[in-house]
Amino acid sequence: MAQADNAFQKFPEGVEESVYRVRVAGEGEFQGARIQPPSWFVDLPTRRVEVMLYDEGIGAQSLTLEGTGAQLLEVTRVANDNYLYAEVLVEPLAQPTNLTFRTGDGRSYPWPLQRAKTPSPLTPADLLYLIMPDRFANGDPSNDSVAELHQQGIDRGKFLFRHGGDLAGITQHLDYLVDLGVTALWLNPVLENDQPYESYHGYAVTDHYRIDRRFGSLNDYQELVDEAHDRGIKVLMDIVPNHAGDKHFLYTDLPANDWFHQPDGFVRSNFRIPSVLDPHVAPSDHRQMLDGWFDHHMPDFNQDNPRVRRYFTQLALWWIGHTGQDGYRVDTYPYSDPDFMAEWSEEIHANFPTIAFFGEVWVDGLPNQASFVPGNDSPVEVGANPSVTDFQLKDAIHAAMHQPHGWVDGVGKLWLTLTQDYMYAEPDALITFLDNHDLTRLATSMGGDEVKIKSALTLLLTLRGTPMLYYGTEVALEGTGGAFGEGGRKDMPGGWADDVSNAFTASGLSAKQLAIQQHVRKLGTYRRDNPGLATGKLTHHVPVDGIYTFLRVSPDEQRRWLVIYNSNEQPQTVEPEQFGGLLKRANNGTDVLTGVRASLGDGLMLGAKTVRVFEIAGE
Repeated sequence: MAQADNAFQKFPEGVEESVYRVRVAGEGEFQGARIQPPSWFVDLPTRRVEVMLYDEGIGAQSLTLEGTGAQLLEVTRVANDNYLYAEVLVEPLAQPTNLTFRTGDGRSYPWPLQRAKTPSPLTPADLLYLIMPDRFANGDPSNDSVAELHQQGIDRGKFLFRHGGDLAGITQHLDYLVDLGVTALWLNPVLENDQPYESYHGYAVTDHYRIDRRFGSLNDYQELVDEAHDRGIKVLMDIVPNHAGDKHFLYTDLPANDWFHQPDGFVRSNFRIPSVLDPHVAPSDHRQMLDGWFDHHMPDFNQDNPRVRRYFTQLALWWIGHTGQDGYRVDTYPYSDPDFMAEWSEEIHANFPTIAFFGEVWVDGLPNQASFVPGNDSPVEVGANPSVTDFQLKDAIHAAMHQPHGWVDGVGKLWLTLTQDYMYAEPDALITFLDNHDLTRLATSMGGDEVKIKSALTLLLTLRGTPMLYYGTEVALEGTGGAFGEGGRKDMPGGWADDVSNAFTASGLSAKQLAIQQHVRKLGTYRRDNPGLATGKLTHHVPVDGIYTFLRVSPDEQRRWLVIYNSNEQPQTVEPEQFGGLLKRANNGTDVLTGVRASLGDGLMLGAKTVRVFEIAGE
């Protein structure tokens, strides 16, 4: 297939795959002056900060800190003369002010002290919405190309090229998200990814303190956070402590030789997360899992290096305190050293007790997943990490849609998965979902079946957990293929001026798309406006004859919702005894989606693969 006709073309014309080589500190090319973190805070418990000054030949200079409110305790030089490290103590009574670092040859670097903003916690009452910024909406075509960056232009016909979506496009459509019942945003990484190829997704960061200019500026990001907060929407940044892009200045111009894992030859991770937990693991497998690279252009950070650990802890604190964003989704969570992630989570939580964050744990087996959160006898340190992505419930809901009911199959698997919630300290904190940017899209995995799509979404929004909706799922976007679901990373309809259909206005959508969008809107807003459905106690019956029923009782025990799922391939009458154990007596119920009242004591006919949700009249 010619490159021009290949939708999965990886390399732009004339660009080749990165070649692995061992790099040596002091032998790289200078990449432009910067100071990180670029400011700090007067009101955080973490008052001692390591400031990295990066400038040509700065390591040969003396350094002073001018101004009041902080002390320069120590200056450290490293193998590379382009780096200088300043140990700074912010004084307990310091006030916001502007400080300046100054070198012996007269170079100056402003370093403000400011007050930290406060994040809001994520709760089970929230509905997360995952956006890949490059694929949501192009709100500012002027930033589609930035001359100084490696990859130029956009090509919407190529899954692995940039398409032009940006922060302005997200901000412009926040009201659409409010209308869906969304209360929190998770953005795939928005930090600079100045790579020659495959950089649109954001997971090959080249500067951890800079917004990618093709997405906008720091001011644009701040505007998005502020506008979202004004609408009651929290914002979570995707952070990647495990690896970087190979054009990151920390890799191309190493501060010291031990910042990244650099074996004699390229070693890719084995991606076998259970190796971190396995009591019988061969040491080489354990080491390859944690220290191997994700890809040729993604060098793996050495988190045994205290300076690397501090770098990631400080940048996580800085983005929260500076922008007021509410937290993080931590990418490839088990690939980072477990003791470091435990330490990281504890310090982040100590500074921001209300922070929202969760780890991506894409693993088979519920015990493996549960090992990365508190609540069980885990073989690894988990620290203060409150939550992970719930791949086990995702698999179970899909099984309940596709498989006939069996002892551990179909809806039996869904029930069985939930019976093991005792392994979690807070099962409601788990991030539940049906698809994401790494997976086949829901509409594709459901074969385009409108009923199955709606039923899966209904279970997602009524079962325990903190649910996440992938952008475009509400309009049945389809897609599959690629190593990590790249074929599903399609553009949101209406996000570009020449789009034929528009999810934001409903123009040009098919009848099925409109029906699914309306379904999500009704249930999403109902859930937001009736949080007891999301936060209440869950009680369920063992499935019988393919029928699964569960009850949600609001925390004040004043309201009840009965959810019934017919997992069979044909309509079936559900008799009162199939849910009677959940209610004191047969009751009338009101369907929360249609408003139609039903006498549950008379039995109920459910269509094939259909879920109904009833608010139960008082008992």
